[in-house]
Amino acid sequence: MLAPNILLADNFNAHCRGNVRWSIIHIFTVIENENLMKHVRLLSLFVVLLLSNLALAGNYILVIDGKEYEVDLDEKASIQLPDGKALNVTLKKKAVVTYKTDMYSFDHPNEVTPSRQRLGQGVHQMLVSTAHGTAIIVQDYTVMDPASLINMMLKELSKEQKQLGYKFDDTDYSNKLSDGTEVSGKQSIASFENEQMTRHVVTASGEGKGILVIVQIDKTAPEADRKMVQTFWDSLKTNLKKTDD
Repeated sequence: MLAPNILLADNFNAHCRGNVRWSIIHIFTVIENENLMKHVRLLSLFVVLLLSNLALAGNYILVIDGKEYEVDLDEKASIQLPDGKALNVTLKKKAVVTYKTDMYSFDHPNEVTPSRQRLGQGVHQMLVSTAHGTAIIVQDYTVMDPASLINMMLKELSKEQKQLGYKFDDTDYSNKLSDGTEVSGKQSIASFENEQMTRHVVTASGEGKGILVIVQIDKTAPEADRKMVQTFWDSLKTNLKKTDD
């Protein structure tokens, strides 16, 4: 029987003057076998939070009665139907959209685009980030309960900041989601001179599975970032019920 031991994340938080902040997350999973110790690298994932997500743009295809018409987002287009009737259409994106997987869902502004990657067997990661260092990460596990990873994840995320002289105030944290699910873990406030960053590392567990959520935001983050984080917490829902598979 394979028992996941620990997931390590090397996080480099560059302390510098001005508004430039970036992080690199380097993720490993160490898996222990009862008869044989195996160290399996699942992923080497570099995330540069300095880069903002690109907005979707360009050509879209609108299908009417099986016929395709090319349109652009937020631009008026005139479409000639087969019967000769002309339609004036505009394709718009909702201001707030929903991101959904089999295990969770949440709302986010359309200015950001979640990215999702497979880290290994039964493990996926979703990332939303902004140019101001605000980040939302959700890892979903179908092969284990990630609750045991909270403390080590927080330790590794703050490693570089500790070396740079940041002070930390870590406390237990829990929050009840709108669907009644309770997430629990740690809140960590990292401070250095006039700088301050708040992180939450929490999990929600099912039977042999669960999600691990990391949210970080700087005290100088703009209102748009704060609204994004609040919308995430207000709308986050889980689906961790036992299934037949």
